[in-house]
Amino acid sequence: MIEEILRVVGYDVIPATLPGLRVAPPVRERDPGDLARQALAAAGATEAITYAFQSADRCNALGVPGSDRRAQPIAIRNPMSEHRR
Repeated sequence: MIEEILRVVGYDVIPATLPGLRVAPPVRERDPGDLARQALAAAGATEAITYAFQSADRCNALGVPGSDRRAQPIAIRNPMSEHRR
């Protein structure tokens, strides 16, 4: 619709202006773990993630912050032993 109106009125009536410049978003620092994974993958290595059954006490002994996924184990209903919940 706008193109048809401009065609009838004339394109030369519209002033030519450049769009305003915006500030680019800040660049986040890359996680060193991600950089290492990318470098190793580029060298042909592959990553294997294995899951072990550990007690909550052993997970807490890692000393990682509470927000880290390693500090939030998933309890299983039928552990093989009391130490492997």
